[in-house]
Amino acid sequence: MNQMPQTISFSPAKTNPFTPVTPEGQPIFFSALHQGSGVVNVWSWDKTGAKSNPDKARKLLKETLSKFNKDPRNSAQQAKAVTDKNIIGFNAVVDYFPHVGPAEIAQGWYDRFNALNGEDHTVYASGLNAFETVEHALRAGEMWWTLTCNRIAV
Repeated sequence: MNQMPQTISFSPAKTNPFTPVTPEGQPIFFSALHQGSGVVNVWSWDKTGAKSNPDKARKLLKETLSKFNKDPRNSAQQAKAVTDKNIIGFNAVVDYFPHVGPAEIAQGWYDRFNALNGEDHTVYASGLNAFETVEHALRAGEMWWTLTCNRIAV
């Protein structure tokens, strides 16, 4: 996996690029958090409320990544198959993000959330609005702390 680009978004071929992807458990985003490590995070997407199917998700993960597992700068190179051996961690369901529906958004959920920033002298360094992974949120917090410490005596 070391030869793949740092970040890839997957989307099935479709006639209209503005039509949303039909969620069927397929991988949709790939991100190598630490360049050169060979370790990546991959997110799959399924219908809201769909019954968890880890076997299907794992199968789709291997099938999809096996098509892209090569250096994209080398058009002659064959992609290497991704196998179970390559998957060192697998979570069927990761539900750490609050799911906010259209009604909540219309009623100002994000406005209320954003209004909390700065309350009681608190600054929120979070990836909540960007659907970030915990790793990205930690990086943002570390960067904020470093910048803050450089500006004031702590």
